[in-house]
Amino acid sequence: KSRRGYGNDALVGLAIGLAVLVKWLPAYTLLLVYLAFKWNTYGKKRLLMGAGIVAMVSVIVWLPWQWYAYRTFPELYELMQAYNWRHITESLGLHDHGPFYFLPKSIYLYGEIWLVGLFFLGYKWWKTRSAAEISLLVWIVVPTIFFSLPATKLGGYTFFTLPAVALASALVLHSV
Repeated sequence: KSRRGYGNDALVGLAIGLAVLVKWLPAYTLLLVYLAFKWNTYGKKRLLMGAGIVAMVSVIVWLPWQWYAYRTFPELYELMQAYNWRHITESLGLHDHGPFYFLPKSIYLYGEIWLVGLFFLGYKWWKTRSAAEISLLVWIVVPTIFFSLPATKLGGYTFFTLPAVALASALVLHSV
């Protein structure tokens, strides 16, 4: 909550850097959530400086491992990077699904209440312009859209949005 200092920004960067080591690209959704949460709190210069610190610290955390893997196992590293890229450009295995794959998949995983929660969250944000609501919306919507674009679609790609989906669903159930 402090507006002074960049310690909290560095901690967010540390968390994102560690998350990149576990789940790679989805971890950077947290940077968007950070920006959405701080948008009304910080001025533009402070927001950009904080985002820069978050990004820099996160790269400092995950880059040594990537460098080590590249230098120690160059052939395997390049093979894995090429395979990761293939997920984006071509459908691998039995995961050739259309662009709306995650909608029925999310209903199956979370139940219909999450869609009500999403619309309720959007409505609450529209009325209050709260940083909490926009952060949850960004956490849910951006990864869902982003991971709908690659050719290979796996249900687990967006599973890290579950905490935000659960909070949105809880907001609906709490308001009833």
